[in-house]
Amino acid sequence: MDRHCDVCAKPLDAQRSDARFCSDRCRKRAARGGIPRADASVPPEGRSGQGSGTLDAVRFELTAAGRLDSWLGQAALSLAERIDASTAVMGYAALIKELRSTMDAALAGAETVADPLDELRARRDRKLATG
Repeated sequence: MDRHCDVCAKPLDAQRSDARFCSDRCRKRAARGGIPRADASVPPEGRSGQGSGTLDAVRFELTAAGRLDSWLGQAALSLAERIDASTAVMGYAALIKELRSTMDAALAGAETVADPLDELRARRDRKLATG
């Protein structure tokens, strides 16, 4: 049976059929209520939708710029995870501000990759203008 931890979504080597956590640490984090319950049936890279929008967007931008594996890229991912997991209102704006500055630093000097659709539209427009 393919299961994943309810907190960190790591693969779960369960000894019991009703196991939900990969370690005591994850079990305690869930019990304290500090971490929202993850969808255990879907690994983290397959997750999308509510609660992971910031993380998905940050991962996409960093991957497109080739900066995902840099230390600033990893810091940005960590901040995005905290933003998505945050349930408190206080400190949320500070996390957003820090993510913005970290992303600016991580993407500084990176070549932006053009959207293939934009290139096709530009070609079409040039063709229509000359024809």
